[in-house]
Amino acid sequence: MRGRNVFILLLLGLCLQPLAGWKKPAPPGRILIAPDPAARLADRFAWAARQATPPAFAKGYWVGYSIQRLMGERSFIGSWHGWSGRLDDAEPTIESLIAVAKNGPPPKRSDDEILREAARKALEAADRANKSEEPERRIKKDVGLFFKFTPGSKRGSPSVELSNLDLSFDFEGLPLLWLGAAPNAESFSHLEALFRAASEPVRKEDFLSAITTHQEPRIIVPFLDGLLKSNRPPAIKERAIDGLGDQDDAAAVTVLRRILRSDPSSSLRESAVSALTDMSCPEALDLLIETARQTADGELRKEAARGLAEQAAERIERSAARAVFDAKETEVQRLAVESLAELPSVEALPALARIAETHANPDVRRAAAEALGELDDRAAVAILIRLIKK
Repeated sequence: MRGRNVFILLLLGLCLQPLAGWKKPAPPGRILIAPDPAARLADRFAWAARQATPPAFAKGYWVGYSIQRLMGERSFIGSWHGWSGRLDDAEPTIESLIAVAKNGPPPKRSDDEILREAARKALEAADRANKSEEPERRIKKDVGLFFKFTPGSKRGSPSVELSNLDLSFDFEGLPLLWLGAAPNAESFSHLEALFRAASEPVRKEDFLSAITTHQEPRIIVPFLDGLLKSNRPPAIKERAIDGLGDQDDAAAVTVLRRILRSDPSSSLRESAVSALTDMSCPEALDLLIETARQTADGELRKEAARGLAEQAAERIERSAARAVFDAKETEVQRLAVESLAELPSVEALPALARIAETHANPDVRRAAAEALGELDDRAAVAILIRLIKK
């Protein structure tokens, strides 16, 4: 099966042309590298401002630096996957462009080397396809923050975009001033100043999204807490709550607890439940269980039960080896579970509990756990808690 996958991927890579209307990401017109990557980030930005003079920068330019964050091995931030339709002609990644700017172009490769590289990429793609059902490892990845300065924008208020450095990025042919890696605290200070200075709501939300990309609860949680206590628009507060979920920390859970208990906005309370669902720290699970069991708000209780179902389903998936079942048979079993979920909870509960706890197929157990989360029933919540803690 593996050999067949490799053959198909090679065939696709060598034969398919890019999709009609697909726009190739344009590399920078030129790249300048900050001479002192260990300098304070503010000093490196000052260096970039001194370089960005007409005529080469008259149409606009990018200033970029990177931070590190834990991410799923197969997940990414950004929009370009670095594939243009041919395995031997992939779009250059951001890191490869920067490497060329630092060290010059690599030596010219022979046809054999190009072919071996294409085969290596095909094997890696086949491995990713074969492992797509396995639990995803979390690893540290470099994320680039790219600030676009254009003639029409205020010099102190650029737009910002994020992308993993191992992806391609559309620099639109404009120059790039690359500052290197930045400490989280210095990056946060720079972005916080931009957030507070921005006058456009959309620009504020973009800077806030960039801030919450940093995994630094010590500085991010107090900042987000301050936004939630202030008179900010609902969109900003909802993004702040999402950002607390990204921190996955006990201090963030404390803020979410206050939102759940006392915030008058039902939308923000539901956002808090969603943030808890995305977290893996034990404090988040405890608060999710408490909300599903004790809150008087029926809609919020149901949201918390759905969150518990999602966590239970993920734990089932992580803990069990993927069973090999006929696809049609599995689908029939899943449909049967969905039919059970349509029954009154008193009738559906025993069967769904038994399926979620004992069925041989993890896919079907997962479906049963999700169905339990849809039942507005305290007994279903108790079963989900038992599944999570098993």
